[in-house]
Amino acid sequence: MTQKDPKISELEDVGLIAEEQPSQIVRRIDALSIHYIRVAFLLFLLTSLFVIIIFIVGPPYLTKNVQIVEVSKVNSTNRIFHFEITNLHFFNRFLILDMSFIRERATNSLEFQVASQIHMFDGTRIESQIHSDLKNVSLRFDTKHKNSETFRVFTSGLVNFDKVDCSITVKFRNSQPLPARFTWSMVDSAHTIVAMCVRLLLCFISSIVLYQFLSVDINFSSSSASFQMSYYVIFLLLLTSNPFVVFDFFLKSPIFQIIDAFFSQFLFVFCCFVGFYHLFLGDRIAEPLNFSLSLKVGSPFIFIFLLMFTHSIYTIKQVQTDPIIGINSAYRGLAITKYVLVGIFVPTIVTFSIIRRSDAKIDQNIHAVMVICFVLISTITEAVYPANETLGANTAMQIYSFAAEGVFLLFFSYFNWPVDAAVIAALDPTRNGENENEEIIEVVNSDEEIR
Repeated sequence: MTQKDPKISELEDVGLIAEEQPSQIVRRIDALSIHYIRVAFLLFLLTSLFVIIIFIVGPPYLTKNVQIVEVSKVNSTNRIFHFEITNLHFFNRFLILDMSFIRERATNSLEFQVASQIHMFDGTRIESQIHSDLKNVSLRFDTKHKNSETFRVFTSGLVNFDKVDCSITVKFRNSQPLPARFTWSMVDSAHTIVAMCVRLLLCFISSIVLYQFLSVDINFSSSSASFQMSYYVIFLLLLTSNPFVVFDFFLKSPIFQIIDAFFSQFLFVFCCFVGFYHLFLGDRIAEPLNFSLSLKVGSPFIFIFLLMFTHSIYTIKQVQTDPIIGINSAYRGLAITKYVLVGIFVPTIVTFSIIRRSDAKIDQNIHAVMVICFVLISTITEAVYPANETLGANTAMQIYSFAAEGVFLLFFSYFNWPVDAAVIAALDPTRNGENENEEIIEVVNSDEEIR
């Protein structure tokens, strides 16, 4: 130990300079004043609101180009339809062409023969081509709709070209020609860009935060549970925001989708666990993490994760078969189960917050509201998007759930960041004012006791 200069000791004795106090490492939320805590919490609410606004005004997942060819344009029962689509990009993810017919008279079905020639260009070079010979097709008409069933003319699971030239030959059998309806379906590239920007932004921020975590001079194993959980969630956020998932646009294999689904669902469940466990520990949040207790409390969350991951695997398998497959009863059943679990989780958080209010600090109430906000935003963005009624569209909306999770985790780490209480007090004048008021109150109380 270094010896203190005798002159400095004399100055400290007469009160000319303040005596150095040993540093005290505490959570930032315990060192900040109420004013700064409210400002940070308000910033969290505004950021969460911004995620909701982007969800509402952001680009749709699926875009469709519909072309209707009237009968009057062709006088023969043998009809050739020619289409050309340009400005395609791998961000469009897939390209599908469906054909149907519009009923003009009473009929229950339509029989015809169809052949197609499709050329896909990358610049001026032919990337690939598909030739289909004449084959017999029969489509039924629904009594409630004018359009017939759809016939899938063309499907490309990857868009590694920028232009498509398509010629379709239709020969009607035993019937007069009907107006044809052609629908090109693909992912809106603007939605893909928004999703990649969210990933890149959270990847960049979480990398910086994780680097700052590693530079903190503190014994991790003996640090508080809040600090340990903050480290784990930021590291998991970095893994989940992995922008290399863009390689999925160039592979037919769903391996990247499965990996992304694993981390995404685990991150969601772990965020719920962190929010619940924070309330569960109460004042023990400042103690080191008890892994045995964590495992016992987290067992139901592990089961929920396995259920949600199974849900994701099922969805990926269905979308691989048909990128615009509609929502079926099996998907609805799994989704309803998830909403029921969320409906149980939120009241549980509220109940815990009320029960522990007597011995909890202000941070417990703030953390309760934060976890409820992120869970509700995640649920709403997935449940209130039935516009296209496709599995792929509902799955793609999880990017906004991921954004809400990122906001929650970054603010959770901010509030639980280990800081030197003396440094925060020096930077926060309102905190100093609160401490002075507390000292005055203590002195007055002491005088009253003397009397």
